[in-house]
Amino acid sequence: MNVFHFGTGARRLFGIYAPGRGEGRTARAAVLCAPWGQEYLRSHRSMRQLGVQLGTAGFHTLRFDYFG
Repeated sequence: MNVFHFGTGARRLFGIYAPGRGEGRTARAAVLCAPWGQEYLRSHRSMRQLGVQLGTAGFHTLRFDYFG
């Protein structure tokens, strides 16, 4: 898992990249976009678990927090 910031200097976003761990030659990736507001608070754990499961299946995953 790689934690980093990206975007412009005034509007930097926090991201978490996890490389795929499965065996296979086909490169696959998923960008997980969290919902807004109260739904974000309630779905944080399930989004994390989804990222872990996708990584196990061989997907490179990127999760990020929106600006603001």
